[in-house]
Amino acid sequence: MTELKSSGKKRQFASGALRDDATGKPRMELLPMDLLTDVAQWYTLGAVKYGDNNWRLGQPVSACVGSLLRHLAKWLCGHRDEDHLSAIIFNTLSIMNVVKYHSHDPQLNDMNYQKQIKKEEDT
Repeated sequence: MTELKSSGKKRQFASGALRDDATGKPRMELLPMDLLTDVAQWYTLGAVKYGDNNWRLGQPVSACVGSLLRHLAKWLCGHRDEDHLSAIIFNTLSIMNVVKYHSHDPQLNDMNYQKQIKKEEDT
């Protein structure tokens, strides 16, 4: 049997119910679920076109930045032909995916200018 993890602290509600302390834990209840539904729809469209979780394989950061900036420019210019804001979030999360899970891959993490600048300083 699995045991419940505990922070070692408890909180008590007015009803008398007890629950583990949430200090330091992500406040998932603060996420705007109505807006995340729009982003989920963007992922759904991508899954239909490219397959489920294709983006998790990693895409070059430069490709994500280019797409993100194109969608931002279109949105700023008033284009509402597609959900440009969800596309921006998708590209941002794709960049985060590379940084967190593929940072060692220079073909995906291809905009690591700090490394390039350091090399130039060392020469």
